[in-house]
Amino acid sequence: MRVRFRSIVLLAIGSLGSTLSAASSDFCALKVKISDWDGSAINHTSMELVDSSGHVELRQMVGAEFEICDFRFGTHTLRLGVDECFPLAVSNLEVRLGNPITLDVTLPKCAYGRPMYGSSTGERACFSYFRTATAEGEPLSQVEVSPKLRTYASLTDSYGRWQGIMTGTKEITFSKPGYAPKTLRVSCPEAGPLEVGVTLTPQR
Repeated sequence: MRVRFRSIVLLAIGSLGSTLSAASSDFCALKVKISDWDGSAINHTSMELVDSSGHVELRQMVGAEFEICDFRFGTHTLRLGVDECFPLAVSNLEVRLGNPITLDVTLPKCAYGRPMYGSSTGERACFSYFRTATAEGEPLSQVEVSPKLRTYASLTDSYGRWQGIMTGTKEITFSKPGYAPKTLRVSCPEAGPLEVGVTLTPQR
């Protein structure tokens, strides 16, 4: 019985060693293919790989196909189209040797239209969002935004919001009777929208 037991142990170890050897060969943990909402290949989009603690382990621009061959311990979340209007997230991704993950992802159609990154003058264009409020944080409506940008409304709505397309760098003045006007110099960011909160104080 003793000899037979030893034989079984040796066979088990030999089998385990064979399995580990096969699983330890190099492989790519994650392969991703991205299509636009209409099935066409995208040109580029932004991607983030986030670990379970919320730390961004990897951030970069990617094309229609890309690979992430290795990432750290634990489950991760892949965020695609981070700078688009409707980004996607795929969770519970982890490295398992010999078990690569293949994702075929379709980005949703943007209900807001395509973001603008250029203009006829060569300046960078961007979606701009201003919110005007009092010093106490209450929305401030009917604040005039000047100079008037294109055909957009020149006043903020009842929630203190103004939205439109802006190009390049502008000096914009926010004014309302009874409040001290405020002028800000704002520029379109390299990627994504321009979002600015504006606080007005009562005029003395």
